[in-house]
Amino acid sequence: MFRPFIRTALLLLSVATAHSIWAQSATMDDLRIVEIQNVQFGQEFTVDVLSSDRSMYITGRTVAADAEVLVDRIVDPTGKVIYSAAINGDSIDVTGNVSKDAFGNLADFAVLLPSNNHPDSQLKAGKYKIRAISNGGDTRAMDVRAVFKQHVNGSQAIDINILVLDRSANTRQRSLSDSFKTGLVSEISRLMRPHQLRPGKLNIQEADQSLLASFADTNEDEIPALCQRLGQDFGSGRALNIGLVETISSSQVSGIAGVSPGLPATVMHENYRNSCVLMSERAYGGDIAGHAANLVHEMSHLMSIPHTTEESGEKHDSFSDTLECALRDFDGRSNLGVDGRAGDKAVDDFECGRDGGASNYMFYSGVADFMPFNMSAQQATVLKAHPLFYPVASANASASWYNPEQSGHGLSVEVLNDGRAVIYWYTFDQAGAPLWIVGTGKVVGPAIETQAITVSGGEFGTAFNANNITRSNWGSLDLALDPEDCSKATLSWSSSSMGSGSMPMTRLSNLAEVSCKN
Repeated sequence: MFRPFIRTALLLLSVATAHSIWAQSATMDDLRIVEIQNVQFGQEFTVDVLSSDRSMYITGRTVAADAEVLVDRIVDPTGKVIYSAAINGDSIDVTGNVSKDAFGNLADFAVLLPSNNHPDSQLKAGKYKIRAISNGGDTRAMDVRAVFKQHVNGSQAIDINILVLDRSANTRQRSLSDSFKTGLVSEISRLMRPHQLRPGKLNIQEADQSLLASFADTNEDEIPALCQRLGQDFGSGRALNIGLVETISSSQVSGIAGVSPGLPATVMHENYRNSCVLMSERAYGGDIAGHAANLVHEMSHLMSIPHTTEESGEKHDSFSDTLECALRDFDGRSNLGVDGRAGDKAVDDFECGRDGGASNYMFYSGVADFMPFNMSAQQATVLKAHPLFYPVASANASASWYNPEQSGHGLSVEVLNDGRAVIYWYTFDQAGAPLWIVGTGKVVGPAIETQAITVSGGEFGTAFNANNITRSNWGSLDLALDPEDCSKATLSWSSSSMGSGSMPMTRLSNLAEVSCKN
């Protein structure tokens, strides 16, 4: 799957993101964003967490583009040091239960909590103290901000922008085709759907000739420049920006399939440099499933999720529901008729097999033999904590709804597979006669927004004559789903004939296989 091509953000870690928001990105209405002023490298700064906050994403940058930065200390509201990092020669020693990897990069820094399921990683109300250090001459930390999510359960989506940077016209057309887009959405959805995650808007565009000349073959040193250019073209709002280039290489490795410039990386700000994901078109060619798994793999690195097992077989992630492939247990083993290389101090997919985690989408390198890849529940929980994901109404909104205090009228809701939705309100007019109001519209975040009509002129059964039907505009009919409780919603309406109002609604039914699940 990711073959020998794949190398992660750790390659870059040793050398190494009130702002303009792209109009087509998801709104920020569900986020609390705090700009933190006067932060100095080497000095602690304080972040206030509210009891309603469920996740915290801290980002900032150095003044100089070539300065290295490292978050070296995080203290939680109880006074406990939950993460510390110390430079030890050419390596960084990390202690604490928040991360096994250092929060550091070239020019930018980022922290996401929770980053795993350990209690120390879970967000607590109160004051967090964070310190970052830099080897740059300027001690000012710029554009430091905290982004908080209050809704991390229920269905969530992520908008994706892809810029195609391939000098072959035929290859570009393949990546821009409707079949590639449809297939990519389908494959991404297959991997994420079991955890109520899905792609939102997918926007694929063709790069101009100047960008093709500069970035079709991308070296790791060029990633910040390409990320900033993607930010100029797509905006730096609430969407994942991806460069689909011909090839990716580093000073150590050529033929890299994909890369995220951080673990986590910095996004959602026009001045952050390490703010995109790169994918190699040549790594998978026409293999859409390969591209999809590569995309979700690198996206997850950008959101702080490490490999389940590294090639050494001696380093594993912090999740308790993913499998570990330890060198001492799996080195030299045979799977699917492929013998491992015993004694080479490395593990691969065939040595590890499914029982060693080779089918998890975050295994360090994957092959198609172990597809379909899977995502663990704890990995999905971290993705839902990241602010690039936003709450959406999903298929589980398809149900009957009513207000228990007004039993006798109610709604039927259908969420369609193309982002549209229909609301049927079985109610009564002002004279007490039965009235059906039908709203058709679309899913907008965690709400369904429709324009509604009423129909008159019909008769029962064989007396029905379609020529006698009259359709009349009624107004708007919207249903806002509770992002934290899929059994609750709020119905709002506005009609020139019947006024405006709202009422709480409760789920009355569950459809088979799409039942309410928080």
